[in-house]
Amino acid sequence: MIDAMGHSLKLILDFFFQHTHSYGWAIILFALSVKVLLSYPTQKQFESMKEMQALQPLMKKIQDLHKEDKEKGQRETMELFRKHKVNPFSGCILLLIQMPILFALWKAIEMSKDAFKGQTFLWIGSPLADIAPFSGWIGKDLAGPDMPLLLLYGVSMYFSSMMTPSADPTQAQTQKMMAYSMPIMLVVMFWMQKFACAFVLYWLVFNLLSMVHQYFIMKQPPRLQLVEEPPAPVVQKRFAEVEKKKKKRRKRSY
Repeated sequence: MIDAMGHSLKLILDFFFQHTHSYGWAIILFALSVKVLLSYPTQKQFESMKEMQALQPLMKKIQDLHKEDKEKGQRETMELFRKHKVNPFSGCILLLIQMPILFALWKAIEMSKDAFKGQTFLWIGSPLADIAPFSGWIGKDLAGPDMPLLLLYGVSMYFSSMMTPSADPTQAQTQKMMAYSMPIMLVVMFWMQKFACAFVLYWLVFNLLSMVHQYFIMKQPPRLQLVEEPPAPVVQKRFAEVEKKKKKRRKRSY
């Protein structure tokens, strides 16, 4: 199936190449086309992220109240999502759609590397590729690896991760660590595996387009109106009890 999709994507790239006479621009136009096709699920993903960000204070209260019973805390958190019609798995759905496209594009480039050999784009294939100390780091064509493009891709991954709000307040620190580690891991892996920079170019352009899309969505006012009280009477009562105990402990400390 991936092979068939790879052949189909190669035909699309060839179509763009016929009009631009550059596989670099063909890759960019393909990334733009995919972004347009996925604009609706992407919109839903970012809206869901924004709504979950608005619910974070309530989620934090639920987790504080159920530190000893995490299973109950998870149930009440899911009830909070259901009540406010928020889908915490919207990002997974978009990822499942994107992964076959990424694998198919990688396959299309691998099956047709001869078509990308000799193809230059920006600094890729420029005289810098043969001048020390840049020799070996600058790609000679779109079929080989290119370190500057990989570094730009890693930077885009970092800023994309930092723009994405954490769904779980307790995971904010973990997400911050992943924002640093994941780009480094991917850059090293892509360089070691000699990934074609044509593939990296697609992912970089798609990341940049997604970041612009996310920026404008996050600027819009949230659909949810944040409720200061916990979502259920039982939780409200538990929260009041916890606050009362905290006040007693503070008085004793004095």
